[in-house]
This record gives sequence, C-alpha cells and structure tokens, in this order.
Amino acid sequence: MPLKRETTRPAFLLNSVDRHGRPIDPGVLSVAQEISQQALAFAERIIGDPAVVQNLFEEAAAAVSEAAETKHASDKPPIKDLRAYLFRTVARRIAREKRKEAALRNEINLNVSRTVPKLCQNPIQLRCRDLLRARSRFPEIVRNTRK
Repeated sequence: MPLKRETTRPAFLLNSVDRHGRPIDPGVLSVAQEISQQALAFAERIIGDPAVVQNLFEEAAAAVSEAAETKHASDKPPIKDLRAYLFRTVARRIAREKRKEAALRNEINLNVSRTVPKLCQNPIQLRCRDLLRARSRFPEIVRNTRK
C-alpha cells in the first residue's frame, strides 16, 4: 500500500484589512490565524483557488469584526464561540461563491449551446460527416498519387 505523503502548508498570513478596506478586529484576527489551516484546507477542497479562498476568509473575518462591534455597541450579548462563528461565516461565503460559480458555468453552457450548430454538438455525427467528406475525396487522392 503506497504511503501518503505529508504535505505541510505554508503559514497562512491574514491581512488586517480585507480587499474592500474593512478593518479586521485584532481579536478576530487572532482567532482567524488559529483556524486558518482548517479553514484553508476546507475551502480549497471546495473552491480550489487559494487566492479566492484567502479573499473570502478575509471578508468573513471583516464581517465578523463588524458583527462583534455592532453587538458591543448595542449592548447585546457578545459572540459566545468566536472560532465557530468565524468558521461558519467562512463556510457560508464559500458556499455562496460555489453557487455563483455553478450559475455562471450554467449560463456559459446555455449560451454556448445556443450558438453552436446542432450538428457540432454530437461528436459522433461530426466525425461521420468528416469521414463521408474524406471518402468522397478519396478517388481524387488515389488518382493524384498514381501519376
């Protein structure tokens, strides 16, 4: 049985501001650094692109920072489990991104199917058409090679 290779991920460096310029609270940033390896592994399995994953992670951390600040300002009880709250926020953003990706892929496929002729959609019909054209030219090819 082949041995599994252990791969070590590079340190996941999270910015203190997301790509929209929203600040991330130092407490949330600390928790985000703690769960970053788990969140990155989870998100990369679903999304695949580490750059998109990092953007989504930073956006989630900024959103959690805003939520925590809003709760504090309105005298509501604080977030009980910040790790779980942040991870769940990341998971929701990843799911939303995956749905957007699927919708875009479906739209592209729909547009392509409208523009491509029906004959070209079936590769077997396309191959048969090419073979028939080649067969009809075959006597010419044979005559030209005998000269």
